[in-house]
Amino acid sequence: MQRTVGSSGKQAGDPKRAALAMIRLPEVEKPPRHLVLGAFGVDAVAARLRAALADIDAWRDTRIATDYPQGE
Repeated sequence: MQRTVGSSGKQAGDPKRAALAMIRLPEVEKPPRHLVLGAFGVDAVAARLRAALADIDAWRDTRIATDYPQGE
């Protein structure tokens, strides 16, 4: 609890800028499905997606081998 109280209001993100980014969503032609905000969020999500893609690539041959053979 004390840790939360001590850091409250000192986060890197600016709530006003976050709100403005969210307000813009309906105004754009192709809004993002997931709006990741802030440098920390962008870096964390990008790292997680890179790890997921590396896992998919590492098992690519095994994953594709589960398809029906061509012509059947």
